[in-house]
Amino acid sequence: MNKKKEGYLMIRRFSVRNFRGFKDEIVLDLSKARDYSFNDFLVKNGVVNKGVIYGKNGTGKSNLGLALYDLTFHLTDKQKPNLNLFLNYRNLENEKELVEFKYEFLFDNEIYEYSYGKTSIDQLQYEKIEKDGKVIIFYDYFDKEKNEINVVDTDSLRVELHDNRLSVLKYIYRNTPSNDSIVSKIIKFAEGMLWFRCLHDGNNYIGLLKGSASLDEIVIQNNKIHEFELFLAENDLKYKLEARVLNNGNVLVAKFKNGEALFSSIISAGTSALWLYFCWSIYFENVSFLFLDEFDAFYHYETAELVFKAINNQKNMQSFVTSHNTYLMRNSITRPDCCFILTGGKINSLSECTDKEIREAHNLEKMYRNGAFTE
Repeated sequence: MNKKKEGYLMIRRFSVRNFRGFKDEIVLDLSKARDYSFNDFLVKNGVVNKGVIYGKNGTGKSNLGLALYDLTFHLTDKQKPNLNLFLNYRNLENEKELVEFKYEFLFDNEIYEYSYGKTSIDQLQYEKIEKDGKVIIFYDYFDKEKNEINVVDTDSLRVELHDNRLSVLKYIYRNTPSNDSIVSKIIKFAEGMLWFRCLHDGNNYIGLLKGSASLDEIVIQNNKIHEFELFLAENDLKYKLEARVLNNGNVLVAKFKNGEALFSSIISAGTSALWLYFCWSIYFENVSFLFLDEFDAFYHYETAELVFKAINNQKNMQSFVTSHNTYLMRNSITRPDCCFILTGGKINSLSECTDKEIREAHNLEKMYRNGAFTE
C-alpha cells in the first residue's frame, strides 16, 4: 500500500437518523473543540482529532461506529461489514422509510457536506454534496429531473444510473481523470477508513483492506516479529517468537527452555487483543479514520492507557475509541472536549456537559463519578 500523499480530510460533524437503535437524529459534533492549553495535538484545525466515547451498555456506541462506516459499503471495494451487524438496518420505531446520513468534512479550511439516504444497506435513494450551501452533486435515483452534477471533468460524462446499488460518487470517480475533486477526496478518505474491535469474534473489521489473513501471517509477512516482541515487552509480556510452517501456512511459536508452543494456543484474551491491535497498527500510516470499538474490553487499565496513548500519537489519522474505562478520563492523556458521553440518543463532550471551567489540574474521572457532568 502507498503512503497517503493527499491533504488531510477530516470529519467535522456527523449525523444519522432512523438507523438501528437511533430513532431520531443523533449528532456527533467534533467542531466544538475548546481552547485548552494542554494536549493540543488531540485537536487539529479546530476539530477533535482523537477522542474516546463513553456510554452505558446499550446506549449505542457500537451503532454509532457502524453508522459512521456505512459509506464504506457503497463508496469502496474494501472489506464489507458482516451483514449480521446490519440486521434491522432501519429503526423499528420510526415510521419513515429512509435512513439518512450526513458527513461534514473539513479540508484546507473548506467545509463540504456529503449526505445520502438509503432504504437498506445496499439501496440508495439519493446522494448529495454541498459546499457553503451550493450544490455540487445531487442525484436522486427515482426522480432524475432534479439531478445536478457540477464537478470538474464531468461535462462529457453521461450520468444516468439504473442500479441504485451503485453510488453516483463512485461512478464519477471511476470515470473522470481528476484526482483533485472533492469526489476523489471523499472516496479516498472512505477507502482509508478502518473499524475493528477487540472481542472474541476473530478479526472482524470494516474497510481499508479486503479479505482475511491470520494474525500470524500479518506479523510474519511484514517482518514484524521483533517489533511484536518489543511491543509485548512494553506490556510486561516476555516472549521469544519465531516463525514456523504448519499445514502450508506460517505460524508464530513461542520458544521456552524445554520446547516451543503455538503462540495462539497459550495466550490470554488480553494478549490476543494486543496481538490484534498490533497487527492493525502496521497499517495505520494508511488509515484516514479509525474507530476501535470496545478497544480495552480485555485490557488491564495500565495496558489500556499504553494503547490509548499509542493511538493518540498516530499522525495524519482521525481516531476514536469506545470504552467503559474511566481511568482514561484524565487530562494527562486526553482533555474534556475529546471525551464524549453517549446517552439518551445524544452525544456530547465533557466540556459541553458542564458550565464549570475545567483546568488541567482537575480530575475528570472524579468529577464524572461525582456527577459533575450533566449528560
